[in-house]
Amino acid sequence: MGVDFVVIMPELYSVCGLWKLTNNMTWEFELDIELGASLVLIDEHITYHTLVDILLEDFQIDCSTNSLKLSYKLVIETKNN
Repeated sequence: MGVDFVVIMPELYSVCGLWKLTNNMTWEFELDIELGASLVLIDEHITYHTLVDILLEDFQIDCSTNSLKLSYKLVIETKNN
């Protein structure tokens, strides 16, 4: 009797845009709708450089003329009783 393993690969949803400081001194993310979005399945062994290469290709970013800066939004899920 064999044992089946299920590999769960998290999805990384990425969008392009710029963080801008508003007049009331809060940061807002301004989405670049022309570049669209990217959905990447990642595993625990992906390197930072591999992820950057994937995103540069997905968004067709020329790294010789543009820089890529990654940031993230931490989503905290709460459980309501």
